[in-house]
Amino acid sequence: MIDKIKEAEKIAVSQKKSINFYFNLDENSYWFEINSEEENQIKAIVSNFDFYEGKNEMERKLNGIINFSIKPNGKKDFFVLYIYDSEKNLKYTLFSNPFSDIEIIKGEVNFENI
Repeated sequence: MIDKIKEAEKIAVSQKKSINFYFNLDENSYWFEINSEEENQIKAIVSNFDFYEGKNEMERKLNGIINFSIKPNGKKDFFVLYIYDSEKNLKYTLFSNPFSDIEIIKGEVNFENI
């Protein structure tokens, strides 16, 4: 998943276009779309993990689709995705902010200001 986010970042910078990165909390899948005149949706990838909550600057979701944007300069919106690994019975927090790389943190981290 991190590899796909980094791929989307590289595309945003090299093509100088914004990208929306989506997570489907119901289907545990993710994909990205390049904002342009042409259709540029990348096929959804189904994860081995359960996505059980997502937060961005505008909303918090427990189901449905949630996204964050990657700007042409590579900066990302604030975004949090809570992930459950049922095989290992572990929770993780995927965290994005404009000032650093995407991070995956072991455990459920609460970010009150998002």
